[in-house]
Amino acid sequence: MNPNGSVTLDQPPNNKLFDPSQLTRVSPVVQRQKAEQAAATASSLLLSLSLNGQPIFNITLGNDFANILRPPPAPALVLAPFAPAPPPPAALQLHVAPQYPSLIPPTQEPGIDMPLSDFCAQYGLSTSVLNKLTTNGFIRTCSLRFIQTVDLGTIGFLLGEVAEMKDAVEQWAVPSLQ
Repeated sequence: MNPNGSVTLDQPPNNKLFDPSQLTRVSPVVQRQKAEQAAATASSLLLSLSLNGQPIFNITLGNDFANILRPPPAPALVLAPFAPAPPPPAALQLHVAPQYPSLIPPTQEPGIDMPLSDFCAQYGLSTSVLNKLTTNGFIRTCSLRFIQTVDLGTIGFLLGEVAEMKDAVEQWAVPSLQ
């Protein structure tokens, strides 16, 4: 019992029921108090024996501790929205994207005028190329300056035929005087 007369679990009342020296009929409160004191003494003894009096430090490491030696992830690349380019004509998708729109290079001018049959024979173009040009109304080489590379795909030229035609026109055309 405390000097002020109050009773606590640690300070039970001072009478025969709570007297620890009595071996007969020990109250449950005294039994509990003795058990707690014995447990506290045993744990402090065990702690002093296991740690040799060394202080205990508890360090909490976060979930990312395992990644401390790894390089940080690259920042996400955020692209600004843009308007998509209109798709090229279906015929061009199957063939070739021109470097310049005209069949004649911008640094050259049309060569001498001749029938397309002579042009195809002179520059080694196939009869298939000649037939596609004449079927679409082209008769002479002077009209080649008005053909766009895209037009070749539109009239049914295959990829190889477009390349052969561009090569022949580059050989036939003359350097520009400008």
